[in-house]
Amino acid sequence: MRSLCSAERNLFVRERADGLYHVITYLMSKVLEEILVAALLTAVCSAFVFYGVQLQGQWVIFWWVAQDASKQFLSIVLIIVIVVILIIIIKDHVRQC
Repeated sequence: MRSLCSAERNLFVRERADGLYHVITYLMSKVLEEILVAALLTAVCSAFVFYGVQLQGQWVIFWWVAQDASKQFLSIVLIIVIVVILIIIIKDHVRQC
């Protein structure tokens, strides 16, 4: 995991230096990626449980209820990410001035 993060960091620093994208673009793409992965994983796990124990009703409702705990955690993570993004933007703006 550490080598993957350092490799991704090196790539990010190089591409950022080349002016390919801004920090906010990179961070938002990472957040979107994590949201999609989380939604896929909860869908697969809830389908496995729903059909594995032969529950009655609609799977979509079961999946939606199963995501409530994830939504609370995700909202906290999104708030933290937004604060970090704002700090990075302010730092970049101060450096440029």
